[in-house]
Amino acid sequence: MTTIIGLLETTANLRERRPWEGEQTLVSIPPILAEETKEIKKTIMKMDLENFNEEIGSALWDSMFLMRVAENSSIFLLDAGVGDFQNKMVHRLASPFADPRQMSALEVGEQCLTIRRKE
Repeated sequence: MTTIIGLLETTANLRERRPWEGEQTLVSIPPILAEETKEIKKTIMKMDLENFNEEIGSALWDSMFLMRVAENSSIFLLDAGVGDFQNKMVHRLASPFADPRQMSALEVGEQCLTIRRKE
C-alpha cells in the first residue's frame, strides 16, 4: 500500500538519484504545479472523472516534491510546516472542532472568510 510517507520517501530518493529531480528549484516547480491545477479544473469541468484521479495525483506529487525541495533548501521543515498548516486550518474552520452546534454551509463560509481576512 502506498502512503503519504512512502510518497515523501520517493521524493527524497529521486532528488538524490536522478539528475532532473536533483536540479529542480523552488522557482522551477510552481509552473509545473500550476499546469497540473489547470488539468484538474479541465477534468472537473468536463466531468472527466476517469482522469481526475490521475490529475489530482500529479498535483499531489508536484506539491510534495515542492515541499521536498523547500526542505532541502532549509526553508521548510516538513513536520513543522504540516503541523502549522493543520493548526491554521483547525483555527480557520473552527466550528466543527470547537462548536458542537451544526453551522450552515453559508455560516461556515462566512466564518472562514472573516478569519482569513484577519490572518
